[in-house]
Amino acid sequence: MKEYTFTIFTSVYNGGGIIERVFQSVASQTYKMFEWIIVDDGSIDNSDSVVQCLIDKYALSDKVRYIRQKNGGKHVSWNTAVKLAKGEVWLPADQDDSFVSNTLEFLNNKINEICGAGFCHSSFSGVNVCCYNPMSGKLIGTPYPQNALVTNNIELDYKYKIRGEHWGCIRTDLLKARPFPMVKGHYYNENFLWYSLAREYSVVCYNEPLRGYYIETNSLTHDKTLRLDYQKARMELHYNWWCIRSVGGRILRYSILGYIKIWLSYIKSILKCILSTIADRVN
Repeated sequence: MKEYTFTIFTSVYNGGGIIERVFQSVASQTYKMFEWIIVDDGSIDNSDSVVQCLIDKYALSDKVRYIRQKNGGKHVSWNTAVKLAKGEVWLPADQDDSFVSNTLEFLNNKINEICGAGFCHSSFSGVNVCCYNPMSGKLIGTPYPQNALVTNNIELDYKYKIRGEHWGCIRTDLLKARPFPMVKGHYYNENFLWYSLAREYSVVCYNEPLRGYYIETNSLTHDKTLRLDYQKARMELHYNWWCIRSVGGRILRYSILGYIKIWLSYIKSILKCILSTIADRVN
């Protein structure tokens, strides 16, 4: 069996009070062939000192590369880390995440089952798994219709109607060729990556609950407010137009309603850009 090297990636923004659990998860891994890239995206709390202390506390200095940069958003931190990544397999781990101790071991085993030593030259982009509620232990989101399902993320969303949070690892070489657009803002829709890969590559899905999924009140990805934010609206507009042009036809193949919703989101993002611009001028 081949031992693949993993790059774990964590973007930190004002996460000093919650980041220790991801340290606990990384330090507890039974599989040790990994590096961990932590990018502090311009935190203004005590994240820097907390991270430095936790690296020492969990004896991870030989595993961690810690980078600080001015605030640019999670997608910018992701691009920074992907450029530096040396691992063959990429595993994102948010600052408020936890994951079980055999996560890397499980993923390495499945990669070997799928492709063996030829993983990085195959038609597969990675492995998808499930998440669970750390409080109840119950599965979060729709389970996959079967274990070892070979599909892609467009089919998962629009053919199989898989909903809720899921997780997985991705081939690093594919990510290096597909950086996030450098649009200014806090959070660029990650479906840009998943749908980009879905045009050419498949994923293999397992109903193994490996990631504990927490909902934090300060999480950018859970910001559902309707405030008029031009940067946020511009990022939505950029993504929606990319989605229509690049994968709209594939989505239409599975769901007319899904295709209509993308166009409605695009129109909504145009209106939000206009309204936020007017609001800025009035203020």
